[in-house]
Amino acid sequence: MEDALILFFVWILHNPRMLRVDQLSAQDFVGLSPGAAAELAARVLAHVGEQSRQIESQAQAIGFRDAKIASITFELRRLKAWRFGAKTECMSAEQRQLFEETLAADQADLVSRHEKFDADNGGWNITKSPCQSRKEPSCRASQAKARTRRPRSSMP
Repeated sequence: MEDALILFFVWILHNPRMLRVDQLSAQDFVGLSPGAAAELAARVLAHVGEQSRQIESQAQAIGFRDAKIASITFELRRLKAWRFGAKTECMSAEQRQLFEETLAADQADLVSRHEKFDADNGGWNITKSPCQSRKEPSCRASQAKARTRRPRSSMP
């Protein structure tokens, strides 16, 4: 009988759909000898330790992926700022063309890397601003205010 109970508990532990520790009660362990209870406890602890290692590994992978996505997003935003900042700079036509080509190549590379991480990260899209993705009225209002504000010029 003890062996059957141990095998049943081991089956529960190794079946991901059946591991419901919150549903176990003290009555489930009644009738186990101290040796069988110790063996079962050791297996439970080993299983919990393995799950903890898996969770830690997955959390580390998610953290790395999030950091990589944040880095790519930062680079994309910096390239966009450079592109719009370059419009005010004095450049020859050849310099401007070279700048635009280099910028387009860098941006295409970053977008492709972002899409790779985006697909791996469950579709989290960071190319849109939070306001664009949520379509909140407060965001639309703040965007409208930002468009209508004009910087004050010190020149008369």
